[in-house]
Amino acid sequence: MPHEPRTETSLYGPVKRYLETLGYMVKGEVCGCDLVALRGDEPPIVVIGELKLSFSLDLVLQDRFWHGELPHPYQESRY
Repeated sequence: MPHEPRTETSLYGPVKRYLETLGYMVKGEVCGCDLVALRGDEPPIVVIGELKLSFSLDLVLQDRFWHGELPHPYQESRY
């Protein structure tokens, strides 16, 4: 059987199954996040995941945009 090229989407299934074994309820593509997992502990535990095949500068910048430390590339500049 030939190997299919790996994609970020192909990571969802294995990560979902792993988190489910830890007792999480897992959903994909929630409000722009690749993966959101909830566990009903007190207090509830929330895991938000961004699935990537490799580490890159784009990934670091995406993190900085989400944390509000850099302007979003499609947002009007404040300067």
